[in-house]
Amino acid sequence: MGNDEVQAKRHDLKTQRSHQVQAFRSQLHEPRTFDELHQFAAEDTTGFVTVDFDSWRQSPTELSELGFTYVPPLAQLDPPQKLDTEDWSAEHHHTRAVARTFLQSHSIRVKGRPRGDRDRESYWYGPSKFVEPDEVEEEALKIIRSFKSEAGTPCLVGFSIGYELNVLFVTYPRLRDEFSTIVDLQLVVRDLCCMDTYPSLRNTLIAFGLGCMKPRDPLRRLCAGNDAVRIALLLVNMLRLPTPPRPSMPTIENLGPEGKKREYSWRWNRAFRSRQFWNGGRPMPKELFPYTVMLMPRAEMGHKRLEFPFSAEGLSNYFKQYSPIASGISSQAKSIRYSKPRFGYLSFGSLESLDRFVEVVNKKVIEGRLWVVFSQYDPSIRPACSLEEHHRNIREDQMAQKEVKQEQRQEQRQNKQEVFDDAADEDIGGSIDTMFAS
Repeated sequence: MGNDEVQAKRHDLKTQRSHQVQAFRSQLHEPRTFDELHQFAAEDTTGFVTVDFDSWRQSPTELSELGFTYVPPLAQLDPPQKLDTEDWSAEHHHTRAVARTFLQSHSIRVKGRPRGDRDRESYWYGPSKFVEPDEVEEEALKIIRSFKSEAGTPCLVGFSIGYELNVLFVTYPRLRDEFSTIVDLQLVVRDLCCMDTYPSLRNTLIAFGLGCMKPRDPLRRLCAGNDAVRIALLLVNMLRLPTPPRPSMPTIENLGPEGKKREYSWRWNRAFRSRQFWNGGRPMPKELFPYTVMLMPRAEMGHKRLEFPFSAEGLSNYFKQYSPIASGISSQAKSIRYSKPRFGYLSFGSLESLDRFVEVVNKKVIEGRLWVVFSQYDPSIRPACSLEEHHRNIREDQMAQKEVKQEQRQEQRQNKQEVFDDAADEDIGGSIDTMFAS
């Protein structure tokens, strides 16, 4: 049997399994709009189970952590009066305490499958249990059945729940029989906000007044148990909306103070607009003063360094015939040997002015001092004429980086799905090879 025939058979099997997952999903009741979700919640007597799974790095078909959170039925739900940042943002520890009062949350971590805890947030909201890989399904069944009431099975809720459904269908088939209804909050939010794209969980939390619940450090990997709680709180806030008001999803322009803090890694004082003299280093930021030189005075005879003879303003006046736009002197060194400033900086309005200054002054003796000049110009720096332009350039660069990262994540998700399909069909493909070989 040729390789092309094997690949064709595996492709057919993948397509067949994909259709099976879709058929399994179609058999379940799935509210996809805000009105359908509200109607279902008003009639529901079993509650909701929000889930989030973290895949193991070595195999996307296997999990390293599972998070489950139980939300009681709407009639029994007794959360605080307001689940928003006004009440919760003051102390994040208070947020956790409030969430524990009306939510039941559990986390399952698999032994031998490290999550990379050094760059991952901790689990805050409930018990976490370590189990062997072959005991995951049984332990998850115990947790889910502890949520079940006499009225029936609870509703399965997730945010972009496609991966979780694939795992339930392929790896843990006994779990899928515990639910008769599923809700993908990403689809509901997309319908509620009339969006063309699928919103992220972070932006959705902010839009629904749960900005304090979003991950604090964007560089740390998320925890499945915490994400299950975030999804549960988002569900609670959505169920408490009396009518569909159509909230606007946040963007970089309207994320508020926290979003602006993430957007800019630093902020410059407004006084920098007209600042000319810097006592403690070179003129900053470099984008506003790209054409800068460093000056070092030496003795006329020999290489002995001299104490810098000027202040920042005095240095600018001393070389005023070259029309510098800003000047600075180095901060005092902490060592005894170099206890005084020994460097100066001059910034010019153009590269031509900088080159002319270096050509005229470098290694020239002026009033008994030998001046050594080093150009600090970096061609990779993007010059800006004002702080507004500089901030605009930063925003453009960040948006470009964001688009690149989104493309990379999309490619990673596609590769992950391909690996998932290959691993799920590996045994079947081997059976096909054996069958044709015989």
